[in-house]
Amino acid sequence: MSKQEWTILIKLAGLTDGARSPPKTLAPTPPVTKCNVETLTDVCCGGDLPEVEIISLLEEQLPQYKLRADTLTEFIGYDNQDWFIPSGLQADDPTALTPDQIRETLNYFLLCSNRVSQMTRTYHDIEAVTRLLEEKEKDLELTARIGKELLATNQKLENTVASLENELRSANESITQLHYELSQKNELLTVLTNDADQSEDDSDPGNTSGSACGTMQYEVLQRKIGFLERENRSLRDETDSLCAATDQVEAAEQR
Repeated sequence: MSKQEWTILIKLAGLTDGARSPPKTLAPTPPVTKCNVETLTDVCCGGDLPEVEIISLLEEQLPQYKLRADTLTEFIGYDNQDWFIPSGLQADDPTALTPDQIRETLNYFLLCSNRVSQMTRTYHDIEAVTRLLEEKEKDLELTARIGKELLATNQKLENTVASLENELRSANESITQLHYELSQKNELLTVLTNDADQSEDDSDPGNTSGSACGTMQYEVLQRKIGFLERENRSLRDETDSLCAATDQVEAAEQR
């Protein structure tokens, strides 16, 4: 019930009491003191407030507030231009620069003392300071993108060097294995040649069957020697090609 309704009820009760009892003089009522309250504790502890005032204060509804930016449900940033200023360097700006351009750009950023002195001279001009700050922001973002590209290029080069080192290691192992096989086959070829010479010396020239057998053995040995020589040449060619590939890999790694 509101304050007015309670006042009307009190007046009606007074009228009914007056109708039943003879009129009498009423003592003057003391003035009601009022005060502003902010919490329920102030309302309950205030002994000077009448019951009607307490009830009216308790029945008042709290004001409804609405946030301008609901960051708990929507992560879209601020729509107010006073709160958010977009970056001067757009996200889709191409930054495909050559190494020379990157070097000169970084040198330009290092030699910016003139712009700093210009900012100190025009500190009272808000527009000039704002313009210089926007330029510095663009330079900073461009530097960050250049550094990011350089890091990516460095990572690619490190991966390339690692793969080339693995290829070089495998090529060295293959060359070592081929050298070992070549030495083994050379030893075998030497042993077979010595056996052939010894068999020719030990053979009897008057014995026809012995000479025929020696001739057959000689032909077999000659065929084996030819096969081993061809295989030896192929192994040498393969070794030369692997050496050339190794030299190319080392030259590329040094570059």
